Amino acid sequence: MNSDHSPMESPSLPKGNALNVFTNGLFLGFVFASILADQLTKFLIRDSLYLGESAPVIGPLTLHYVTNTGALFGLFQGQTSILLVLSTIGVCVLLFFYAKSGEHTSGNMACMGLILGGAIGNQIDRLFLNHVTDFIAIQGYPWIFNVADAAVVVGVTGIATLTVFATPLRRPAGPLSHNTAITARLWAQSNETCCYGDETWAFHIVDITSHSEPDNTGQQPDGSA
Repeated sequence: MNSDHSPMESPSLPKGNALNVFTNGLFLGFVFASILADQLTKFLIRDSLYLGESAPVIGPLTLHYVTNTGALFGLFQGQTSILLVLSTIGVCVLLFFYAKSGEHTSGNMACMGLILGGAIGNQIDRLFLNHVTDFIAIQGYPWIFNVADAAVVVGVTGIATLTVFATPLRRPAGPLSHNTAITARLWAQSNETCCYGDETWAFHIVDITSHSEPDNTGQQPDGSA
């Protein structure tokens, strides 16, 4: 067994490695895809509809061009400048704690990419237009939203779902099984230490196979017949 590799591949990036987190291709892909989809759809709406105009799409879905000087779901109307600052601070804080956490799986990467891309998409509107373009209206739903809002909601929902379903899979450390202990012992025979992710393990070789065997010679433990 080659001690240069871990016994099994880790599905996540090393904990707390901000460079690996923010240069990850999956994460950046979802960020840029969210921004592109948001800005492109907003441009098409502004180019195709007058402010306040509606256009039915299919079923309960309607395109209704409005502007929003508030936040998600129309909250804090008229506070564009304050929201621009607060949203930027909030995104920076979120990314900081995310980079320091150990939840860097592919699913979490994709969800965080959606959240960051959606936040940046609306920040672009506030910075250059002094308002956010909203256009997605669903019959029976009280708010008009956009692709950036949808990306943020999907990302947050995805992280919450992954957290809930991942928790039961995290078992507390317990005694090694027989097969696991044998594997560790074979590993340790070639090298007393090994690296796994950002951790280094040191093995203390213990002969776990030794146990009392029945004496088939008919002799007593003291050697007498």
